[in-house]
Amino acid sequence: MKTPVLQAFRKLPVLLLILLAGWQVLQPGPESADPLQEPLLMPARQAATSLIRNPLDLQAALALFQSRAKDPALATYLARIGPAHSPVQLALADFWSQQGDAVRTLEALNVVMVRNKETRAPLLPVLQRWAGEPPTRDRMLAFAQEAPAWWPAFFEYLCEQEPDLERVRTFYRLRLSAAQPPSAWERSRYVSRLIRERHWQEAWLVWRSGVPMAQLSRNGLLQDGGFESGSSNQGFYWHLLPTPDVDIRPDITYGMEGRRALHILFRNPDTDIAFNQVWQRLILPPDEYVLNLQYRLDEPGGGELVWRVRCMDDGRLLGAGLPLQGQSDWTSQQFSFRVPRDPACQAQLLRLEGAGGQLHERVFSGGVWLDALVLEPKLHLTTARTAGSEAGR
Repeated sequence: MKTPVLQAFRKLPVLLLILLAGWQVLQPGPESADPLQEPLLMPARQAATSLIRNPLDLQAALALFQSRAKDPALATYLARIGPAHSPVQLALADFWSQQGDAVRTLEALNVVMVRNKETRAPLLPVLQRWAGEPPTRDRMLAFAQEAPAWWPAFFEYLCEQEPDLERVRTFYRLRLSAAQPPSAWERSRYVSRLIRERHWQEAWLVWRSGVPMAQLSRNGLLQDGGFESGSSNQGFYWHLLPTPDVDIRPDITYGMEGRRALHILFRNPDTDIAFNQVWQRLILPPDEYVLNLQYRLDEPGGGELVWRVRCMDDGRLLGAGLPLQGQSDWTSQQFSFRVPRDPACQAQLLRLEGAGGQLHERVFSGGVWLDALVLEPKLHLTTARTAGSEAGR
């Protein structure tokens, strides 16, 4: 059992250091000392006096440490009495950095970043560098499983700026084995990086792991064909990109299936628009497919819109529907396309586009409603129709 006397004895070297540092600061300088420096010594002398009276005075210890008594033993003592105090940890980070101790610098900055959100962004490039350097790499890998408050900002920065994809992949896999799994935001950042590198299959599998099972069971090959999920503009969801001239959003109207349909409203009939602002990435194996959809036009004018499917890597056109035509009533459309067995077509793009390229074909007015998009293999549909006919007979 540790007695108070024994505990005090073990702290004696540090306390003696404090007393010595304080005594040195309190000694009067030579008479020839520069009088302009005297005001700078006053805070240090006051800190020394306070610290001699109370060795646990954190502000006094920090002032003395920063003034003229920087010493590894005093730094250790300061860390002990102020483990969660941001100014203390920032001063220690600066000290250990000057000493060339990157690991202790990282530990001190961890405290600062956890407690002060505004300090994180300037330190992200430093954290990225430490993630690849031997002295600090192991600690950064440990942070991946601990996921401190600054981790999401760092991981986003890593996904965007780190040139080595394998390093990003290592950190994400560590997050998968952590007690607290990756957040939806982390997953979306990682998927975006994989898409940027054109690792289509891996990106799709990672994205799919975050989609609720209820959505997967009803979506088929197309994600959210009824525009019901409320998720967009990431991964393999719909990308809906409104502008001041074009309003694009799920909304309520008559005759729709489910709770919502997608509404596209052209606000400025005099504006030239190269429309291509509704699209979704697909991962389809080589086969022939059929897309079914419902649409309705409200007071259309000017150009027409058409659905097209292309290979993601080379932009090759795989198929297209007819231009959307009609007014007032919901209309069905169906078109088929074939995905080739080609490495350049591992991923595909389904997009609603302006049908023509002439100036008069790029001016739109009125509105478009879209709903109930269903994508299936053609063989599946043919087999289903055959089975239905045989059952009827």
